Amino acid sequence: MVSHPDDRSVGRFTLIVIGLAWAAAALVLLVASAAGIVLDRPFKDFSRDPVAVLEGPAYIGFVSSMGAVAWAIGCGACLVGALALTGRVRTALICGGLLTAILMADDLLLIHEAYIEIVGLPMMIAPIIYAGLAIGFLVVFREFVRRHGLWILLVACALFAVSAALDVALDEDSPFLIEDGSKLFGIVTWTSFFVLATVREIQTGVTIADSE
Repeated sequence: MVSHPDDRSVGRFTLIVIGLAWAAAALVLLVASAAGIVLDRPFKDFSRDPVAVLEGPAYIGFVSSMGAVAWAIGCGACLVGALALTGRVRTALICGGLLTAILMADDLLLIHEAYIEIVGLPMMIAPIIYAGLAIGFLVVFREFVRRHGLWILLVACALFAVSAALDVALDEDSPFLIEDGSKLFGIVTWTSFFVLATVREIQTGVTIADSE
């Protein structure tokens, strides 16, 4: 027989989740306000869409925005899996989700392009660090990765490498279809791995529970 949590525990968990979400939102607003004071910029520069602030057409950055959505789906899949599963699989999904969140933050906030040099580090140090983290994930969780398709993550990494190489090689007047296209394909391939892994692991757990 499957046991269900009582109403009080469900209500407590709900309040905790909403409290953490509100705390995160408050932190974002606090950071934006502080940055506005330091940089002497109005708050709207941090709160509104870049297209609205810069008065550009709405389609600007469409592909990049879709990439951010794909990253977020990967993070969400890892979070769901980490909440639903246990043991080594949970650890793999937590680490995979954190790595995906780091890559999403860099891509969305342009960390290595706009901020990394401010702290005195070369721009290329960030991609090297991310590559090291990805290799570390593949090594530490090799059984998990092999079980759900090592080739998928290798293809994703290869696509990221192509995009990074073209980013260095191409000048501002060059066509970006291959560079940004390969990055988008890399993102959706990376995300597909974690979505598939989460679904398969949850299905396996449900099948085992039904057989007991």
